[in-house]
Amino acid sequence: MSKSEMITLLYLMKSDLSHLDTYSDYVKQFYLTLNEIESVEESLKESGELSGDIR
Repeated sequence: MSKSEMITLLYLMKSDLSHLDTYSDYVKQFYLTLNEIESVEESLKESGELSGDIR
C-alpha cells in the first residue's frame, strides 16, 4: 500500500461516511479521494514545492 493510499484510508476513517450506503460507494469514495491526493501531490511537484515522492 502506498503512502497516498494510507493517507486516503486515514482521511476516510475520520470522515463522516454515513451518506455511503454500500461497499461500492465506499470504494468509489476511496478512489475519488486518492485521485484528489495524487493530483495535489503532482501539482506540488510541478510547482517545485514538493521534491521527491511522498510514498
